[in-house]
Amino acid sequence: MDLTRSPADPVPVAQNHPRARGVRYGRDEAWIQDFVQHYGYELRDWAGYRTLLTMRDLAQIPGPLRRSSDSPPHAAALRQRLDAIRAGARTSTWIAP
Repeated sequence: MDLTRSPADPVPVAQNHPRARGVRYGRDEAWIQDFVQHYGYELRDWAGYRTLLTMRDLAQIPGPLRRSSDSPPHAAALRQRLDAIRAGARTSTWIAP
């Protein structure tokens, strides 16, 4: 499911991927606040945010999965992501292979 092109959602929800990157890839609070100011919407206050973030986390699995058999950095990224999802670690910073 590609939520970045969903015509039914408000723009900040459809553009959730920058907000999710803020959580998973170590963006600081200032970067997140710039996102909020730009869109005028605090996605973390939305009742469906946890579900949306979980869906985005799952969408981040195929990239390293495709390369994990031939690339140790991708295998490490895949393991880290799967471990975090299984543990419910919603704010851990993920490595980018």
